[in-house]
Amino acid sequence: MQGNISQMLPVITEATGNCGSFVLKLLFLTSFFSGVIQMGEDAGLMQKISSFLQPLLKRIFETNNPKILKKISINISANLLGIGNAATPSGLAAMEVLDEENNQSPHPSDDMCRFVLFNTCSIQLIPTTIMGLRAMAGSKNPAVIVLPVIMVSFFSLMTGLLICNLLLRLNKKRKPLC
Repeated sequence: MQGNISQMLPVITEATGNCGSFVLKLLFLTSFFSGVIQMGEDAGLMQKISSFLQPLLKRIFETNNPKILKKISINISANLLGIGNAATPSGLAAMEVLDEENNQSPHPSDDMCRFVLFNTCSIQLIPTTIMGLRAMAGSKNPAVIVLPVIMVSFFSLMTGLLICNLLLRLNKKRKPLC
């Protein structure tokens, strides 16, 4: 038993070092792109993307609250750029405002369901985090995944929206139990 532990110690040490290095690189990527989002927000870029997305979002979401639509569009903008980790604060803020509009009911509103769907199946035009991870892993062409990611994320979102809207319509046709 003693011999096995001494033989495994270099492997464990190397694996720990590799894991620590990977975590630091991932932390750097997340911090970097969170900063990019903040700079884009400060420079008004997110506002421009947001104003571009809002007419589309008004057709998808039932709310007319501009504060909610702005927070949702900022979140979707970050997801479009492939920086989902940086989109988390705006997503949480949007969900809080949606919850306020829903009178903090124990049941989610239709818009809350749609927003969760958008966060889960977000379309990524530039999958920056995945490309960064591929580059860290030594990929010769980390950007080769861009087109497949766009296609898969688009079709998953459209399928999700179709199913979500179908289920929401079926649920509205049912009579309340109470």
